[in-house]
Amino acid sequence: STTLKAAGRSVKLGDGTVITVNNVKQITVPATSFVENIEWLNQMWDDTSAYWKNNLVVMIGNHSVALIYWPEIFKKTGLWSAHNESIFLIKCYRQGTLDEFWRAFQSRDGGRMSYTAICATLRNEHKDANKDLADLARQEYGDDFESTFSYRCSKTNTRVVMTKASSIAKEYKHLKGL
Repeated sequence: STTLKAAGRSVKLGDGTVITVNNVKQITVPATSFVENIEWLNQMWDDTSAYWKNNLVVMIGNHSVALIYWPEIFKKTGLWSAHNESIFLIKCYRQGTLDEFWRAFQSRDGGRMSYTAICATLRNEHKDANKDLADLARQEYGDDFESTFSYRCSKTNTRVVMTKASSIAKEYKHLKGL
């Protein structure tokens, strides 16, 4: 298991319980994989959904912590990329039926794609969607793009135009209320 350096963080669980982490030894994340059991990941995702089974790997003290709360606890701890991939996977998994999900993620031999392959596919789809939104933002905002999609760099105190498609897409969605 991994004990994280995340002291001083709080999270409010679905039942209203607020857990504050003041001692890094309170957080334990056993080494685990969802490769063989995406349904288990779905059951751990959100403690307010019908899928919730309270069968978790993440414990703070003696409380199970749904994966949806990871951003509040684990951001910038090394587990963040795994959480991001889980977000895309669960959103896709819950969009339709189980049969629809597995039809969309069939391997070339007709079986189910692996967890890793599904995550790679979703990552590429997300990357393509970000690129499309960034292109749309450039086209839609035209001459105003540089002033709208920029930020102030605190180190140099200069205005910097966004270049990463993911950053542009995030700002575009924010501006459009998406």
